[in-house]
Amino acid sequence: MSKRRIVVQGDGPWGLPPGHPALQGRICKPPGTISLEEHERAWQEYARRYGRIQSAERIAERGGFSWLELCDLLGGEPSTWRKQK
Repeated sequence: MSKRRIVVQGDGPWGLPPGHPALQGRICKPPGTISLEEHERAWQEYARRYGRIQSAERIAERGGFSWLELCDLLGGEPSTWRKQK
């Protein structure tokens, strides 16, 4: 198992303070990372849906999947996600 981590883009106005009106009813997740293996599982579903125009490596180079996109591709929240330091 690889120790390489792949960036996941944050979603929503995650930098706002709790209670801010822009947060009302929104899913917010700061940028993070996931394991290479989990990124590749998400990419397999991405490739099934949209084709192989972008490789898993190319998506990683471009900043990775967003949080919500990743959850959609995996069918739930990623199990290896960690907040980016």
